[in-house]
Amino acid sequence: MTKISIKEVDNKINVVVDGHADFKNFGKDIVCAGVSTALTMTINALDNLGYNIIGLEMSEGYSTFTVESNDITRAIIKTFKEVMTQLSEEHPKNVKIF
Repeated sequence: MTKISIKEVDNKINVVVDGHADFKNFGKDIVCAGVSTALTMTINALDNLGYNIIGLEMSEGYSTFTVESNDITRAIIKTFKEVMTQLSEEHPKNVKIF
């Protein structure tokens, strides 16, 4: 299961994505691909807009980063959260958002 945590504390937003969706076998897991694509687009959008991405760590089955909180970064992270919420509603055994 992929577990997603999004927390805003002290004017910073922290995102953690941990685990594999295990919807299908490796290379055929469309749920995992959806999470990875949405996460990559979120990070790229923040970076392309010039926001400092703090503590970015990406490895097999685990990603985390922190970004300063403002109206634009909150909107971008909110969009990511909405997509993850949809995935978790469609695939509750594979994705959980906190």
